[in-house]
Amino acid sequence: SGRSRSELEVCGGGFVMTGPDEETVMKNRELVRYRVAFYGSTPAYLPVMSLHGWDDLAKKLNQMSRAGQWTKMAAEVPDDVVEEFGVFATYDALPQAIEARFGGISDTVEFSFETDADPAYAQSIIERVNEIGSCFEAHADHYA
Repeated sequence: SGRSRSELEVCGGGFVMTGPDEETVMKNRELVRYRVAFYGSTPAYLPVMSLHGWDDLAKKLNQMSRAGQWTKMAAEVPDDVVEEFGVFATYDALPQAIEARFGGISDTVEFSFETDADPAYAQSIIERVNEIGSCFEAHADHYA
């Protein structure tokens, strides 16, 4: 395209699951297991699963979905597969976890806070995440 990397914004990051404490993070992590089971069962995601060498898992999940075994599928997704698709950290550890996983790769990631999170505290975490270096150099009117 003739563009430099600094002109392209890479948005991504898989599942970024967080919370105020480990218990909440682990609960949210299990939600990812269910989502990976669903996506991994679809033919559209077979190339992604194959890239990681998870063809057998994808085949099994697809068979289970066709048999209507939706509630059992998540139990088939091992921890290492869940970890590959996400970042899981408490609010305090989130900026470092995002940087370790996506720094230099992704310019933008999305995540959310629990509904009862203190807005000022949430803003401080967002500011720390915004300090992570990015290759993208937005134009002044990029979001205008």
